[in-house]
Amino acid sequence: MSNQLSVSGLCFPDFDLARTLDAVQEAGVSATTLQTAVVREFGWDKGIEQIKASGIAVAGFVGPFPKDLGNRESWQAARTDYIETLDAAASLGSQAVYSVTGPLVTESRDDSVAMFGDFIAPVAAYAASVGVQLAVEPTIREYAWVSFVHTLDEVLELNRQSGLGVCFDLYHVWDDPMFDDFLSHHLDLIGLVQVGDTVLEEGKPVKVVPGEGTIPLDALLGKVAAAGYQGVFDIEQFGPRMETEGTVEAARRAVKYIEKATTPGHPV
Repeated sequence: MSNQLSVSGLCFPDFDLARTLDAVQEAGVSATTLQTAVVREFGWDKGIEQIKASGIAVAGFVGPFPKDLGNRESWQAARTDYIETLDAAASLGSQAVYSVTGPLVTESRDDSVAMFGDFIAPVAAYAASVGVQLAVEPTIREYAWVSFVHTLDEVLELNRQSGLGVCFDLYHVWDDPMFDDFLSHHLDLIGLVQVGDTVLEEGKPVKVVPGEGTIPLDALLGKVAAAGYQGVFDIEQFGPRMETEGTVEAARRAVKYIEKATTPGHPV
């Protein structure tokens, strides 16, 4: 199963591109997902060359998102960021570029959905032309400052509108009422499965190493595998718990847990 495991560059928030690639190898896998900004600051051409030389596969990119969706004058720059990311993904054979929608533009969700559809339409068309899946990541409502998509039903709404796929992050969707139905009927929309875990501290979710929190990941990973998912399981964890332990060691433990949890015959 290790060839289906990826460790997100978000696990190492203070590392530059070169150190991130080294950390992924130290964690025991040969694939990652990377933030657009980490490669761009290195230089796209130089960064792509560095990635290819490392032998690390890039399963996906965390793309930009429209931070000021209500300002149409900002759209072209944001679209250009997306296009550059999609070109990098195509060059590296990545399966997906995913991001969030940005916050609500007005109190009317319908207005925000329509405006996001206008913004993303040419980007989605370009993604299709280069063979990379463009996906949206639904988030828990505590992340409303970066996204107005919180449920799998809302993902389907954007899919009908713009053809977007989904970054199926178990941290965010594990208790969604549509979880089982989505796996049964919309598996083709999943560009990437991400794995995270959480505990509540003072009523707020705090990320922990997978298998050490309250999310029933064994059962969920079993369901995803049973549905026929053949893509990458991407570990995403960050925050005080991982920083205290050491981000590389925490990632190494997460890899071991998910390798065990996704082994055929492992009890769920």
